Amino acid sequence: MSAAKTKQQLLDELKERIEKSGVTPELKAGATQLVFADGNPDADIVFIGEAPGKNEDLQGKPFVGASGKFLGEMLEMIDMKREDIYITNIVKYRPPNNRDPLPAEKEAFLPFLQEQLDIIGPKIDCHPRQAQHGCAAARAENQPGAWPTETVCRQGLSAAVPPGRRTV
Repeated sequence: MSAAKTKQQLLDELKERIEKSGVTPELKAGATQLVFADGNPDADIVFIGEAPGKNEDLQGKPFVGASGKFLGEMLEMIDMKREDIYITNIVKYRPPNNRDPLPAEKEAFLPFLQEQLDIIGPKIDCHPRQAQHGCAAARAENQPGAWPTETVCRQGLSAAVPPGRRTV
């Protein structure tokens, strides 16, 4: 009988599935690598960005460079470190020329993000304003396995929020 998989093993498998899935082949072709996540898979707080930028694409980690420095300063102000949280993006490949990801690109990655959050099981998801809109792009009723609870609306878009989780 095999032991239950750890969160990190499940996340590694998810990352591999994304890389093999063929999701957004145009983005993948123009990116250096998939930017999956960084941080503690047992974190209570997850920060979700919209998509990787140039520095993130080069380093393979979300929120590096100027954004990472700012995040570090904010965390320090509340006596936290980057290692205390989990950081990811909706879209996992850098859009060309750092353009904003298209709604269809966000929708393509949403099931993967939902699975990632289900594995982590955070108490709080923190989204920049644009990322909130991206997370809300796919309607819960059209997503198999979508969270069947409270709906959060942002500018006419909706996404379900699982029980016990706050979205800010």
